[in-house]
Amino acid sequence: MFRQLHENNVQVKRMKKQQSVFKLLGKLARIIIGIVQRAESFSPEKAAPTSIQAA
Repeated sequence: MFRQLHENNVQVKRMKKQQSVFKLLGKLARIIIGIVQRAESFSPEKAAPTSIQAA
């Protein structure tokens, strides 16, 4: 999931690689915080936007 998002950020959105990595680290942090607060297990379907999955 994160590899696909990184490739999309670099190729389509024309981000620098380091900028994309930091953006994805923030996303991962938000996912982890949400999991801990709600005591849920990880679900890739909830984490990834549908537009990236279709591409």
